[in-house]
Amino acid sequence: MDGKSDEAGKLFSESIRQEFSYDEKIRIQFRPRDPVDRSAALRLSGRVTTVKLSDVLVQTDKYPDFISTTTKIDKTSYSVI
Repeated sequence: MDGKSDEAGKLFSESIRQEFSYDEKIRIQFRPRDPVDRSAALRLSGRVTTVKLSDVLVQTDKYPDFISTTTKIDKTSYSVI
């Protein structure tokens, strides 16, 4: 993420233009690390702004809005199916 959301948007647009397969589109290619503890995964929290059938849109203070298919509320994890 590193504050480069414009670059990420361009990359996603390019994947659409090149007609990537469904499997290529959903494969996790990058797992961001915590900037303080590089051995730990980056964990984000924020306010849910939109709920859809398959995902939720979350707004954070430090990063651009992001889409999540798994949420955690009060120590309980929910997978959006």
